[in-house]
Amino acid sequence: MDDNVSCERVNAIYYDSQNPRIEIIIYPVDYIGIFQSQEQLDKFKSSCIQCKKYKEGKCSIFQKSIEGRIQEEIQEFNCLKKKM
Repeated sequence: MDDNVSCERVNAIYYDSQNPRIEIIIYPVDYIGIFQSQEQLDKFKSSCIQCKKYKEGKCSIFQKSIEGRIQEEIQEFNCLKKKM
């Protein structure tokens, strides 16, 4: 698995001196990039579709948000750089 699409969350750490080991549980989550759900992503994307940069296929802001990169251009899940 590529570490840019995974996130660690430690729930507990236990030490077993009789049987030393590492146990990892991997499970899918609902969030996509910076968005908490598919619904939140769809809402943001519906706003992006109206933007010139998105229509031209050159919106790095949208792409980075999908990758999970936090950007100053996105405030409260609204793009401040939207061009009509």
